[in-house]
Amino acid sequence: MSYPTLEEIKEFLGITTPDDDDYLTMARAAVIDALENYCQRKFELLADVDHWMNVEFAQDFFLARYPMVSVEAVIANGSTLDAGSYKFHAGEGKLALNRVITGDLEVQYTGGFDPVPPTINWVIYHAVRDAYGSKDVSGTAGAVKSERVDGVATLTYFEESSDTGGGGGASDAAPIIAVYASSLDPYMSDKAVGAMF
Repeated sequence: MSYPTLEEIKEFLGITTPDDDDYLTMARAAVIDALENYCQRKFELLADVDHWMNVEFAQDFFLARYPMVSVEAVIANGSTLDAGSYKFHAGEGKLALNRVITGDLEVQYTGGFDPVPPTINWVIYHAVRDAYGSKDVSGTAGAVKSERVDGVATLTYFEESSDTGGGGGASDAAPIIAVYASSLDPYMSDKAVGAMF
């Protein structure tokens, strides 16, 4: 199981026409980009390439897509390293060289989850649903703030606040996933810093 497809998202939302396919495709991509940036890792099982440039005296490198399945090539300063000159620790996405390097490093590898954790896909479905539900609301930052019926009542549905209410690192999450940040926190990597996504 990979990330939800456009068709799976449409089925989840009960949409049967292609009228909003472009919007849903854009929202899906934005949600996936936001959650991968927030977690500092990629989740789908795919072949990938991570690059580090101008490193100084480095030996350990943490890849963006893990758990790792295989390492196809490690290239340091333009030269392919022998498989005996490094070890990879699949679960944590760590590539450990037998010696320090200075310069550039490229790692060609396969990694990620198969299947993608259910929580990650749940966030994608629900964040796309939220974006879709607010697409035609204008002037209210995507949510109805209040409704007033003269002489009867005023109802407030949403109040702006500096606290997103997501807990954990919610203030660091993009607005499109901020309310789901606490669900994503267990999947965050503090190690993928420096890998170019």
